[in-house]
Amino acid sequence: MLLSCRVGGITSAHHFFEDKPIGCDVRRRLVLAVIPLAMTCICSLAQSSRSASAIGIEGHTPVHAFDAKRDVAADIAAAVAEARQTDRRVIVYVGGDWCAYCGQMDDLFRRNPDLLSFREAGFVTVYVHYPFAGHNGEAFKKYGKVLGVPHYFVLDGDGALVHSQHLLDLRADGDYSAELMRRFLEAWRPGGRGVDASK
Repeated sequence: MLLSCRVGGITSAHHFFEDKPIGCDVRRRLVLAVIPLAMTCICSLAQSSRSASAIGIEGHTPVHAFDAKRDVAADIAAAVAEARQTDRRVIVYVGGDWCAYCGQMDDLFRRNPDLLSFREAGFVTVYVHYPFAGHNGEAFKKYGKVLGVPHYFVLDGDGALVHSQHLLDLRADGDYSAELMRRFLEAWRPGGRGVDASK
């Protein structure tokens, strides 16, 4: 059993029961034996974390930027997995950085942090760039037509379409309405009434 270590070249480590110095060779062997074990543990933990993240159990990274290069089907699948795990629904937010109304929509949530919190409590939101590039258009055929941008598709925890919302209907007095948006979120969150929020 080790009692002390060599410090500053003054003293050697000693065995607890014997007053014999333990050389550097023994310490070197101990370190070399422990390092592979530690590396194995670290690699196993990292692999577990990556696997969990890939299926949305933990470590889900929300997609909150319009990027034409992203794989829409993969992003939606990850959001659906996260929604299922957290008892929420998914909002597929179709738009683009080129879209002035999308900028106004984002401003609405920036100006109303309570509204943003309310949305995030009931939904996993995934941004999808429009127009769809390449194979990404295929991912939307099952949801129906995009009536204009910005547009919301609401999906349940199984990825099935629950509602399609043209966001022009949530405008009032030349801008997006916090009240109409709150009504929309209340209507389509899990357990919501599922009615037209613009009425």
